[in-house]
Amino acid sequence: MDMAEKERQCCRNLVFILTNALVALAVVLTLGGAPEIGAQAPKEKEPSVEGATYVGSKNCEICHKKIYLGWNSTLHRRKIQPAEETTVVGDFYRNNTFKVERGGKTYPTRMFKKGKEFFIETTGADGQMHTYKVEWVIGTTWKQRYVTRFPNGGMHILPVEWSVAAETWSDYQGLKSFDYTHPSYWAAKERTWQDKCGSCHVTGLSYEFDPKTYMYKNTTWVDNGAGCEACHGPGSKHMAAPTEEERRLTIINPANMPPFLGAQVCGQCHTRGFTWDGKYEYPKGYIPGRQLFEFYQDKAGVWPGGEARQHHQQYLDWMKSKHANVGVSCWICHSIHDRGKTARFALKKSGDALCVDCHKASAKTGQRTIHSIHDFGGCIGCHMPRTAKSSILGDISLHTFRVVYPSVSIAKGGLEKQPNSCNLCHYHKDDPPDKLQIYMDKIKESYYKASDYK
Repeated sequence: MDMAEKERQCCRNLVFILTNALVALAVVLTLGGAPEIGAQAPKEKEPSVEGATYVGSKNCEICHKKIYLGWNSTLHRRKIQPAEETTVVGDFYRNNTFKVERGGKTYPTRMFKKGKEFFIETTGADGQMHTYKVEWVIGTTWKQRYVTRFPNGGMHILPVEWSVAAETWSDYQGLKSFDYTHPSYWAAKERTWQDKCGSCHVTGLSYEFDPKTYMYKNTTWVDNGAGCEACHGPGSKHMAAPTEEERRLTIINPANMPPFLGAQVCGQCHTRGFTWDGKYEYPKGYIPGRQLFEFYQDKAGVWPGGEARQHHQQYLDWMKSKHANVGVSCWICHSIHDRGKTARFALKKSGDALCVDCHKASAKTGQRTIHSIHDFGGCIGCHMPRTAKSSILGDISLHTFRVVYPSVSIAKGGLEKQPNSCNLCHYHKDDPPDKLQIYMDKIKESYYKASDYK
C-alpha cells in the first residue's frame, strides 16, 4: 500500500470514529443521559435542627469553652434562678409590705424570710389570704418577680414585683388591676408561668398538661435563662455528628442567616404578643431557623405615636427602623456571648463610640447643625429616647433609632400622653414642647435649604 492509499485509509477511519461518536451522543441526549442547558444545580443543604432534642449549655462547653464562659457571665443566663439568699434582691426584711385598696377594702401582701427560704403572704384565687413559698426569681437588674408552684403543678408569678431602681414593691397581675375571680388575676388557673412566660425565661421548656384535671406534670428545662440552644437550636444531632460537615448542618448560626431571619431569633423573646390560638404569650413551638410569624402574632404596647411603651419589644421597634432595612442586626451592636463593655446592655462599645463606627460626622464648617446644639449627652439621648418601662418609666430605650420630636407630643395631646426625645432629657424636662420645637425648626432653617427637609 502506497503512501497516498495509507492517507486515504486514515481519513476513512477518522470519519468512521467521528460518525459513531455523533451517533452515540445523539442516543445519550435522546434518552436524557446528559443535563439540559439551564437545568437546576444540585440543591445545597441548609443547616437544620428539626428532630433534635435539647442537651443543655454545659454540653456546649466541651468544645466551646471560651464562648460558654463568656455566656455564663451575661444577664441572659440569669433570667430565672432558684430563690436563694444570693439571688433574691427584693426587701423581704424591712420594706416588706404592700397594700392595695379595692372596693373600700384593704388587701395586704407581706414578704418574709424563714430560715433560708422566702415566702409571700397574699390573696389567692379564692379571695382568702395564703402563704406561698417562693421557688424561683425572675430578673435581677431592672426588677424582680417571684414564682411559686401550686398543688396542681401550675407555676404562678406572685402578685408583687420589686423595682431595683426605685427600691419599692408594686402590683403585678394583682388586685390593683383585677378582681380575684378574673382570668387574668395572678392565681387564676389560666395564668400559669408555663403558658404565659416560660419559654422566654428558660431554654428547652417541656411539660405535660391534662385539660380534664388541670394538672401540670413533668415541668423541666435544660438551662435557666436563654442558653446556647435558645439561639442555636436543640443540639443533640450536632453533638452526635461524626464529621465537621455534619456538625455544620445540625446547628443554627443566626449570623449566617439573612439579617431579617437571624434577628427573629432575638425576636422570639424581645417581642410582645401571643400565639395564633391566643393561649400562649410566647411563640410556643418556635425554633431558630423558622419564621417567627408562623407561631406568633405581634401586639405591641405603644404610645399614640407608635413608640414602645412596654418592655421586651425591641425586635418590634427594630423592624420599623432603617437599621432593619439595611441589615444592621442586633449582634452588630450587642455582644452575644459575653457582657460587652456595658454589662447591663451588653454593648460592644460604650457611649457614642458604637454609633460613630458607622455614622461619621458630616457638618459644614462654621454652620450650626441639629447635631451641634448640645455639649452634653450623645447619639442615644435623641435617637434612642427612653420611652418604655420595665421597672420605672424611662428605663428602656426605643430601638427605632428615630428622634421623637416635640411636635409629636403636641399632636398627640401633651407629654403625659406622648413623650418625646427632648423632654425626656433631664436638661429639658420642664421646657414647653412648643418652644423646643420652634427652637429646633429655626436651627434647621439656618442650615438646610427649604427643599432639603420639606
